[in-house]
Amino acid sequence: MFNGNRKLVILGLTGGIASGKSLVASMLAELGAAVVDADGIGHEIIEPGGAAYDAVVETFGNAALREDGTVDRTALAQIVFADADRRRLLEEITHPHIIDVMGQRIQEAINSGSKLIVVEAALIIEKGLDSLFTGVVVVYADETAQFERLMARNKLDAQEARRRVASQFPVLDKVAKADYCIDNSGTIENTRAQVIRMYFDIISPDTKLEKLRPPP
Repeated sequence: MFNGNRKLVILGLTGGIASGKSLVASMLAELGAAVVDADGIGHEIIEPGGAAYDAVVETFGNAALREDGTVDRTALAQIVFADADRRRLLEEITHPHIIDVMGQRIQEAINSGSKLIVVEAALIIEKGLDSLFTGVVVVYADETAQFERLMARNKLDAQEARRRVASQFPVLDKVAKADYCIDNSGTIENTRAQVIRMYFDIISPDTKLEKLRPPP
């Protein structure tokens, strides 16, 4: 659907925990965008044989492992969300590998002819990576919706859900740095309508991409 002369657009897609990043990414994929999932890459690299597996096992030990030797992501999440220093340590281990694989998959998408590539990643703003993208999309939801979704998805009680949300970068600070915002507080249909409007704004030949940051 892109105009043949349209420049390549690489969007960073981010937002708070349980805000609906993956939902928005899937909607953009349905519209033709190539999606690179940083969270999925993060899961891959801590599997046995993955680039970060040995370092994760050495650092977090049996407390983060299942009996079969695979990493128990639920147990690992409980460890790192309870201790900011341990969370930073996990990020130091995994993020260089995630960024390397992300780069490879972005290049693969470019080589395949994609003109709109969406990189779904939780810490784009926190890690100062927003300047690497043509623009940044922030997905957010009101606190009630966010807590309810997080408790249902991760089977958490209200106290643990609030602690995990509180441990993250304030959503309003993310919104302040966004080129596009998607409010995922309401229905899926409402979110889809926002995503479609954003998509056609980006691909329209009348849209001047100068309103977004120029690609590096």
